[in-house]
Amino acid sequence: MTDCKKKSVQNDDLLNLLNLLNQCDRCGACTLVCPLYEVNALDRATARGKLALAKAYLTGLLPEGGAALQEAMEYCLLCGACSEVCPSHIMTADAMVDMRHRLGEKYGLSLFHRAVGAGLASPGFRNLGRAGIAAAQALAFPKLTGGLLPANPATPRTGHPGPTALHTTSPVETGPRSTEGLKNIAYFTGCAMGLFFPKAADASVRTLQAAGFQVDRPRVDCCGVPQLAHGLAERARSLAKDNIARLEPYDAIVTDCGSCANSLREYPHRLADDQDWALRATALAKKIWSLSELLYAAGYQPPHRQLRVTYHDSCHLNRGLGVHEAPRALLRQAADYIEMDRADRCCGGSGSFALEHPAVAKKILALKESDVRATGAQVLVSECPSCLMQLGKMAGKGLQVLHLSQVICP
Repeated sequence: MTDCKKKSVQNDDLLNLLNLLNQCDRCGACTLVCPLYEVNALDRATARGKLALAKAYLTGLLPEGGAALQEAMEYCLLCGACSEVCPSHIMTADAMVDMRHRLGEKYGLSLFHRAVGAGLASPGFRNLGRAGIAAAQALAFPKLTGGLLPANPATPRTGHPGPTALHTTSPVETGPRSTEGLKNIAYFTGCAMGLFFPKAADASVRTLQAAGFQVDRPRVDCCGVPQLAHGLAERARSLAKDNIARLEPYDAIVTDCGSCANSLREYPHRLADDQDWALRATALAKKIWSLSELLYAAGYQPPHRQLRVTYHDSCHLNRGLGVHEAPRALLRQAADYIEMDRADRCCGGSGSFALEHPAVAKKILALKESDVRATGAQVLVSECPSCLMQLGKMAGKGLQVLHLSQVICP
């Protein structure tokens, strides 16, 4: 891309961002659903507060941003709840991701954010991390790993910098889909599933095979969510291109991580300024399935277990991709299913957010735990490893926290 064309794209991006920010009339609808505002009652926690700060900075009313403004833009779960109730349908998550990138370019990124983005983008780092975690687990050294590993391998790990949410509406409308003719299927192993939930990942593959699919596990890169969420937009674009090139030959790509599914289907948005790559990204996005989507569409019937289960909607899978009924239909066949109140309420994990803001994340989790315990369920299920790491903190006292694949596998 020439310098002139690059500058034109940057100007267009800035105008688009300012147009988005100008749509906020500060009505306060977002305050009714923001998980951060519910536990902290700070206006800067809400969409209207953060959008106002971003607009003030970009229009010169707030001359210098620096670390304080970066912290404000990062104080967001990117859950998308505000966009659902916003009269103007403002995509606040998009604005926050854009601002994080702009501020990172101007003021630099923290060592933590650079480490998360670069580390998860490195196959060598992921392989090393997987080996280290497996070794620590085999030696039963939970304290050595900072409490990330459970005593019981079936119980998810908790509290690590995993993928964070972003783009809250898939730009590719797939509509009702058929699994007929899908022969060559790739299982996309997300960073969190590969690093922290390998047994659940294996259960996903076994379940797909039991449903009649031939499954390949190609080497893939990180989906790009952590990089976007931590201000590394160009790295996220590079990862998107690498994954497109690797996954294009397949009839379908299925993943058991809601964040990965949303990210992969969002590639056309990420590569919109490059026509050739945008076309390839759009073709790929139409082949992306979440695990529950594909199994539900294929008519898979899981074995029934004598368990009382409830389900937590991940923000990306539910709000981003609109996947709501599929996991519930599978769980109704697999167990005694009980719907919890506010099942789609953010758990407070949001990748590294729970690490950076543990006190706030703990308050949000406490509200979620109250809804979970009220169901009397023995097992809390989710289809998102980032959520499972946060929800896993409530395991015990008669409650297990498991990935969907671990409940519906043969």
